[in-house]
Amino acid sequence: MPKTQAKNEGTIHMTSGNRISLPPGSFPQGVRDFRFEIQKDGSILLIPLCMIPASQRYFWTPRWQEGERAADEAARTGKVFHAKDAEDLIDQLNRRRKKRDI
Repeated sequence: MPKTQAKNEGTIHMTSGNRISLPPGSFPQGVRDFRFEIQKDGSILLIPLCMIPASQRYFWTPRWQEGERAADEAARTGKVFHAKDAEDLIDQLNRRRKKRDI
């Protein structure tokens, strides 16, 4: 998520319906849900919720995303080949090895 530029503090108003509005840029872009915790001192901590299922979080890690970019680049530059089946894959790998060994 992109970082936002905002003030660290300020004043907000609660409406008669117990609603508050946060200033634009004071939370991560795209976040619409928050968990809240009321602290011992009475302050309220808002925690942005990321709505990615736990089983898919690995996909959004920096390491995995770097691998995705590398795979996209390899496909774009023709470094990826397709095989019809396992036998075709082995044949292609053997041909590549022979070319390299020459």
